[in-house]
Amino acid sequence: MTKCSAFIADIHLHENNHLVNAEFERYIKNTAPMLDSLYILGDLFDYWVGDDHETKFNQHIINLLRQLTKTTKLYFMHGNRDFLIGEEFIKQINATLLEPIKIIEIYDKKIILTHGDLLCTNDNWYQIMRKVVHNKVIQKTFLCLPTNIRKKIAQKIRDGSKTATSKKNISKFETNHSPIKKIIKQNQAQILIHGHVHRTEVAYENSRENYISITIPDWTSNKGKHLLLCRNGEMSLELIYKL
Repeated sequence: MTKCSAFIADIHLHENNHLVNAEFERYIKNTAPMLDSLYILGDLFDYWVGDDHETKFNQHIINLLRQLTKTTKLYFMHGNRDFLIGEEFIKQINATLLEPIKIIEIYDKKIILTHGDLLCTNDNWYQIMRKVVHNKVIQKTFLCLPTNIRKKIAQKIRDGSKTATSKKNISKFETNHSPIKKIIKQNQAQILIHGHVHRTEVAYENSRENYISITIPDWTSNKGKHLLLCRNGEMSLELIYKL
């Protein structure tokens, strides 16, 4: 059997999101152990208020992922919802934390990985807010608050984000091909993989650069997929589950 690695993003686990939680558990127990490696490219959780926010649900997910690493290498990248995941969580799940833009070489292919929000440069307000919430001083101050206060703030921001999103022009959420081309050219790669925009898209650039940009879909709409890259060079977006 040909060994493969998989890429997933935007699972948005939440203790009340029972259907997705169950499908994720089945995936980690039944599919992921057959992989060489699993890359989680951000927004594993719907929100994360700190590694010290210990709940039965969070611990269950930690145990699942730690068990997976007995057979499969695990890599994790922050998303725009779970960027506060810290070193303790990464240590507990026995994973490798990836930078916001990560270049990997796997199966003789050079690939750029990113969550995807950095590519949405049409949304100037979001890019400003991203810089603010990624400020280490602000993060440290937030993490000093009691966990129940952090959770209320996170839920309010999440709800506010959904309301603001519904009012924005759809073009604000489109990935901009200019930064994609720039990143690929700078790193001399042929493939870029990202999530964040909650849809499936494969874009081919047949110019001198000659690259493929692949958008991985989310798990919270009516379909969820993982992107498979195999040792024999095959690449495919495969259906994981259907709601």
